[in-house]
Amino acid sequence: MVNVKPMEEILANTVEDSYRRAYLGGKKSLKWIVGMIRSSGLRNETLLEVLDRVNQYALTEEGKKERAEELRKELRLLKFI
Repeated sequence: MVNVKPMEEILANTVEDSYRRAYLGGKKSLKWIVGMIRSSGLRNETLLEVLDRVNQYALTEEGKKERAEELRKELRLLKFI
């Protein structure tokens, strides 16, 4: 029997990886990551858990904290969190 992960877990992992590598790494824009989050359907507590999990260890480098704050501000405006 094949073990299949729930769709929400797959989407959360995709958003987490995109947030950490592409957005915080400076390779992709705010508009791009917001589009990724919008298309994933993650909202509220689930989305906050993903962001917090990455922020625990990824915000030690200069510039990443500002990008993280910019994203949270945009997500609040869009009422995603």
